[in-house]
Amino acid sequence: MKQGSTLLKVVSIIMIVYGIFLAGLGLLSTLGGGALIADADAVVASGGLAIIGIAFLFSGLLEVVIGFAGLKASKTQGKHTAAFVIGVIGVVSSAYTLIQALGGDGSSVLGAIVGLLLPVLYLIGVNQTRQGV
Repeated sequence: MKQGSTLLKVVSIIMIVYGIFLAGLGLLSTLGGGALIADADAVVASGGLAIIGIAFLFSGLLEVVIGFAGLKASKTQGKHTAAFVIGVIGVVSSAYTLIQALGGDGSSVLGAIVGLLLPVLYLIGVNQTRQGV
């Protein structure tokens, strides 16, 4: 297995694990927010919690899909256009999050930088696999 394939495989597995964790948090948040809606005083807070949970759930599922696309691409050398496009979208999305975080506190900027690291490594792995490195 070539270097690009190994890098892509490792990053893809990390993304799958992270996606499952994120989706689980999203599911718990969504169910917790829905349970709080029964209390009239907590309707606004629980609605926000449910919306955040749905966003986490969607993000987690997207991470899992990206991870499986990377795993599939890591098995053989080739163009892997779908994995490359997904990688570019991931980098652009993470860069946008970093730009938004620059207006926040230091912890959100650090989190956004770390969040940009995986998509960049994923894209490097896809590119190395495409070039047959």
